[in-house]
Amino acid sequence: MLGLQQQPPFNLVVFQRIAIGHSHAHVSTELGNGTHRNLAGADTVKIDKKADGERTVIFLAGRIRSGGLDELRMQIGQDTKAKILDLHEVTLVDIDVVRFLNSCEEAGITLARCPPYVREWILRERAEGQL
Repeated sequence: MLGLQQQPPFNLVVFQRIAIGHSHAHVSTELGNGTHRNLAGADTVKIDKKADGERTVIFLAGRIRSGGLDELRMQIGQDTKAKILDLHEVTLVDIDVVRFLNSCEEAGITLARCPPYVREWILRERAEGQL
């Protein structure tokens, strides 16, 4: 083993799961103990947040509509050195969300594992001068 130790990508400091529905948001905070909260709702976005003091990764899943952007903005707004939005499990967005994601990229936030249809929509909106 050459004396080198691999560091995990995160020293988990904060893990937060948020579900945003039409009229409410549920928030639970975990400290990496592996507990999960059942987040139900047909029109819900799940937000899982991991931070280590140097970077924050925000994992998004489900449907993101303009009504959920205020909570998402609040979660992104906390100061860290690097921010990443992982969109791997996003299933639906609307035009306001596309414009928001574009502004995130322009502000230096990385859009990781962006679904092809979302990326295509962002690119089309940019090409048409809509963003």
